[in-house]
Amino acid sequence: MLEANYDFLDCKFKAEKGKRLLIVFGHYNQTGVDYSYKVVYDGCSPPKVWILSPNLVSNPPHVYKDNSLCLYYPKEQPWKYGRSSLYSHIIPWTHEWILYYEIWKITGVWEHPEINHGSLLKAMLV
Repeated sequence: MLEANYDFLDCKFKAEKGKRLLIVFGHYNQTGVDYSYKVVYDGCSPPKVWILSPNLVSNPPHVYKDNSLCLYYPKEQPWKYGRSSLYSHIIPWTHEWILYYEIWKITGVWEHPEINHGSLLKAMLV
């Protein structure tokens, strides 16, 4: 479904630590900057997304300590196996994150609505 509807994605399966992972490589270029990203998903746990190129500025907003993107607030919008999907959630949210990141680099303001993550989630964020 991903590759059939998003021609800019390349999907592969990989075995790692006893799990079968879906690795998705994608591209986005609506801002004049060509972005490449990787999505890793095991089929149950929330997927993680990393920007592969270009390099992000140091300490960008809305990334976790492992440099994966913070695409949504897990307490308000938890990943629900069987209801949430890469197709309708993660890929569009990744492109939205890139757009707001490009705006942030120009204005210094994260224009997308934000939520106070509290101290626990802030410790996970950079």
